Amino acid sequence: MKTVHYYENQQHILSQLVNRVPVCGQDIRIKGRNGKIKDILEITENVYRVQVQFEPAAKKRAVTVDNKKKRR
Repeated sequence: MKTVHYYENQQHILSQLVNRVPVCGQDIRIKGRNGKIKDILEITENVYRVQVQFEPAAKKRAVTVDNKKKRR
């Protein structure tokens, strides 16, 4: 088993125990966010540090509030 630590811009995202280490350029989905693996650094024999570049999140439009009185 290998330990993989996922980072985005020096911010720790996730740690996992895996049998197979991911490869550079592989698409990945972490915590509901899509991203791509940019760099892999082997710290020790069983510990890896993976840099992930996430796609920018789509901004949601604000819900408009209807301030009209209801007719009876």
